[in-house]
Amino acid sequence: MKIVFLYKVTCQYGVLENTFEVRQFVNLKNTCPNELKQINIHNFKTITIIEVSKLYSSGSTTGRTYNSRRNCKKKTCSYKK
Repeated sequence: MKIVFLYKVTCQYGVLENTFEVRQFVNLKNTCPNELKQINIHNFKTITIIEVSKLYSSGSTTGRTYNSRRNCKKKTCSYKK
């Protein structure tokens, strides 16, 4: 029987709800910023890959994504997470 270890990934926006096998990772130990290494991850919320992608692409530091269900041009409607 093969034992498979699954890992959770943490980023500055939260902990991804997906799990990954160790062989899915690339060693980026030297590229991880010190600020990210010092974060207390125990208070992070679980977040989806889609949410992380939206936050990363918008450069967000507030932890909020815009997810409108309408054709809103100003992005000011109440559909914010």
